[in-house]
Amino acid sequence: MALDGYRGLTLVPITTSSGTLTVGSPKTLFPWICCTQSDITSDANGYAISWRYPKPSSIPYDPRILTSQWYLGVAHLNSGGDRYSGTFTSINVATHDLSFDLAGPSTATNRLGDTAVTIREQLPGSVPRVRAYFDWEMTPMPALPTAPRNVVVNGSRDNFVVSWEPTSNDATGFVVEVLPALYGGTFDLSSVVTGDQRSVSIRYYTAASAVRVRAVNAGGMSEASEPVPVVKPLPRRRAMGSR
Repeated sequence: MALDGYRGLTLVPITTSSGTLTVGSPKTLFPWICCTQSDITSDANGYAISWRYPKPSSIPYDPRILTSQWYLGVAHLNSGGDRYSGTFTSINVATHDLSFDLAGPSTATNRLGDTAVTIREQLPGSVPRVRAYFDWEMTPMPALPTAPRNVVVNGSRDNFVVSWEPTSNDATGFVVEVLPALYGGTFDLSSVVTGDQRSVSIRYYTAASAVRVRAVNAGGMSEASEPVPVVKPLPRRRAMGSR
């Protein structure tokens, strides 16, 4: 079973034996920022799954996703749910938030292992249409990027600048996550920037205690960098006047 979660695509293995249903532990198939929509079906070697997901430049601030700012991914899984191949392509989609679009992708396979995905598209000023994509016409999915390094934070706990260094040249975007100082132990997504940026200015809605950075490309989202504390600056001491 495939689950479209808040941070990507998750698989849950379900097996039956002698009338007993067993639900296995979830595992992440595709780590992402948000808003995946998927469809999974069986094929000759295991399973085929398709999903669409927004490019980093369109997340999360503009709910009206513009044309060609989405990807379509296709992967083949073995019987245990492990991915052994993956392809992707850019797609043209409706110019509204697809998280409200109930018509997700539909996946079909043949006995040779080929996969076709049908998906709803709507270009500006046109009526909706259904388009078929085949995995053999897509581009091989890249490996996950590696986490950024040398993350530095300058500023106060609610107004600060985060800078970093990439560790590879395959990142098409970066994600900055913030740990609130007042509650919980979960990092919130704060900013998403394109791959040519090396810093971002953040005005946080509440005081932050730490930040971390991830790199992303069409293959998914990297592990997080080491968390860096956001330290409240000490008040300046008044200089003593000379006698």
